[in-house]
Amino acid sequence: MNDLTYLASYPTRMEAEGIKGLLENNGVPCFLQFEETGDVMAGVGVDSGPTAVYVPKHHLEEAQKLIGKEPEEAEKK
Repeated sequence: MNDLTYLASYPTRMEAEGIKGLLENNGVPCFLQFEETGDVMAGVGVDSGPTAVYVPKHHLEEAQKLIGKEPEEAEKK
């Protein structure tokens, strides 16, 4: 999927996995990027600390609503 966009970051993989479950249970595919390694993973591997969540661009607004973020809050700085 080449149209991925940043949604949010979480301090641990466990928190990001919870968001991943919420999104996927609501029909929004997502991918995790473990910030220490830079690897884009779909839920494979060990807890590696800070983890970013990415979604397809066409699901961004829906994903932001599901996690309770306003669009400007969800932009990566």
